[in-house]
Amino acid sequence: MRKQGLILTGLLLLCLCGCSARTERAVTTIEQLNDKSYTIGVDEGSAGMFAVEQYLPEAEIRFFSNHVTGFAAVQQGELDAYAYDRIMIDFAIAGGVDGVRLLDGRLGEPMDIAVGVSPKTTIPDLTRKINEFLAELRTDGTLDEMYNRWVRSADSTMPDIPTAENPKYHLRVGTTGVVQPFSYYEGTALTGYDIELINRFAHWLNADVEISVYDYGGIIAAAESGDIDCIMANLNATPERREKLGFSDGYLLSETVIMVRSGPEENGQRYQTVEELEVPGTRLGILTGSVFDALTQEAFPEGALLYYNNIPDMAYSVTNGQLDAFMVDEPVARYMELEYPAVTHIPQLMSETDYAFAFPKSPEGGRLRDEMNEFLTGLRADGTLAELDSLWFGPEEEKKVIDLSGLTGENGTLHLATNTENPPFSYLANGQIVGYEIDIAARFCAAYGYDLEIHNMDFAAIIPGLGERYNIAASCIAVTEERAESVYFSDPDYSGGTVMMVKGIEPEKGFFTSLAESFEKTFVRESRWKLIVEGVKTTVLISLSATILGSVLGFGLCMMKLSGSSLAKGFAQTYIRILQGTPMVVLLMILFYLVFSGSGLGGVWVAVIGFGLNLAAYVCEMIRTGIQSVDRGQTEAALALGFTPSRAFFQIVMPQAARQFLPVFKGEFISLIKMTSVVGYIAVEDLTKMSDIIRSRTYEAFFPLISTAVMYFIIAWALTSLLRPIERRVTPDRRNRTVKGVKLP
Repeated sequence: MRKQGLILTGLLLLCLCGCSARTERAVTTIEQLNDKSYTIGVDEGSAGMFAVEQYLPEAEIRFFSNHVTGFAAVQQGELDAYAYDRIMIDFAIAGGVDGVRLLDGRLGEPMDIAVGVSPKTTIPDLTRKINEFLAELRTDGTLDEMYNRWVRSADSTMPDIPTAENPKYHLRVGTTGVVQPFSYYEGTALTGYDIELINRFAHWLNADVEISVYDYGGIIAAAESGDIDCIMANLNATPERREKLGFSDGYLLSETVIMVRSGPEENGQRYQTVEELEVPGTRLGILTGSVFDALTQEAFPEGALLYYNNIPDMAYSVTNGQLDAFMVDEPVARYMELEYPAVTHIPQLMSETDYAFAFPKSPEGGRLRDEMNEFLTGLRADGTLAELDSLWFGPEEEKKVIDLSGLTGENGTLHLATNTENPPFSYLANGQIVGYEIDIAARFCAAYGYDLEIHNMDFAAIIPGLGERYNIAASCIAVTEERAESVYFSDPDYSGGTVMMVKGIEPEKGFFTSLAESFEKTFVRESRWKLIVEGVKTTVLISLSATILGSVLGFGLCMMKLSGSSLAKGFAQTYIRILQGTPMVVLLMILFYLVFSGSGLGGVWVAVIGFGLNLAAYVCEMIRTGIQSVDRGQTEAALALGFTPSRAFFQIVMPQAARQFLPVFKGEFISLIKMTSVVGYIAVEDLTKMSDIIRSRTYEAFFPLISTAVMYFIIAWALTSLLRPIERRVTPDRRNRTVKGVKLP
């Protein structure tokens, strides 16, 4: 443990030190970079490398094998600049690389990108033919159209280009297949600017075409030897290459330019209006189980939809450039901006929405709905609802408390389903679930003589849970016709709408300042470290209890499979096939919402049963394989020595079988620990769920995720160490052996 802990700590410190090594400086001119205090990234062996060495000799050069990694280093502030081809940087920015810009000017003189022609080609006058072809495309604007489509718009649509019906030539072309947008694979098909150019030229030449893929080190040699007729691969016509090959006229101009990070005044909000998002392929986030799915598809029919389980993950994705925008309720958007200024909303309502309490569609649910409507009417009439609006949507956190002292429970208990990742409607503060709708629910219960139990779960599980298990739900639930078919809605408790969240302008902070703020918000504020501790307890309880249950059930199933009863064998085999073929999340929801819905059994114990049942199917097969690996002669010998069958099994067979299946069992145990991260679907606040709750308040990713990963590592190590004494006992070469007080090696 000590060695593993030191390694983990070292990696974390290395990460922190690496992230903190650079101080932000504004770079405004290329000449400014000619100083040893600046670090410039280049692709090894590229034109950018030679240009930096020639024109910025004082700068420190860092070499990259991949320009994508270099661009990311500039975005993250690890590099001061990156020298690369203007065309490729234009394409990267069009494709979503933000937070960067180009300095004015270029390094050195521009260079032609041209077709390299083999000196051994069998096609007569190939260079002249290529030049005539390029001249026609230049005159009719095709080259400009191709550049704008492939590079400036990052549009990967390949036009339909006819093939030669009666080809006169066989054209062999070499390309690379690794340089987007010029020549790359989309699935298994080659595509890109140069591939389009190849197909257009083959049609023009009346030739069938054979395209071969090489790396840059081999493509020149292939042309020299005559294996290919020409090269179309974003190839710079350098003086050295011209000594070996013929070259066509240039069809593009290669310039080495400098990419730097945008300053806060330059890196402004990317989208200002909803209309800017109405572009095919815009990446839009959807909260699973929300009404935003249909609304987003209706508003952006050509958008690319990506589904997320919580709002903080969508916010991070927008900040990191993985998403362009996501839809969220306007009041949640306003709260989010206070905590996480890296995102902002476009001030244009996408829809007008009412938010209300939901009840089961049953006589009891209808009665509760009527009582809630009566209560809301009173709150609205005496001004209390307006006061609650000002309180919970305002900045005074110290006043945001829930008064539960008036709950008598004389008329029973209401079980409220919510999701604490929707502040200010419902969230966790100081270990208590609070929020605008939670406050209303508590006041309602006090007025009508109910007690109140609040259950936190994933948003997607709230509506399905209404019925036997929960009789009221509140979590910024939008009223829709589709939902109204399966639940009763109260009168609206809040009327608002939905907006689009996009990347905002985040204030520049030093690394250590940001790190300290993140640590304080994650662990210190509101004593949120206690949430992690509670989550660890729940995860350990479920893991250990499920393992014990699964092991006992698995042993019983194994005995059934090894018995002489065909009925027992059939039952065990059917059980194993069903459990191994059922996803864990589905099994948990079946048990929680169907099998045990009216039993009052808590989510933790349903999780124990679910994981125990699942583990039993695998334990059965492990034990059976271990038992069958022990020679039957050992049992026969034990019986001949006077052992009873049960004694022979448990003292002779099982210890040897355990030696075989314990390593596999340990691996399955670790998998079970990690799988418990899905129990949030059934209202269990385990370690992962607690991390999500913290992130929903802080919108911080680093410490919640790192601490969760570290805690899972520690839990897995600690719990699997409990198996070591058993391993030592059943493995002779790991036991301490003594003969007459002498310890044997």
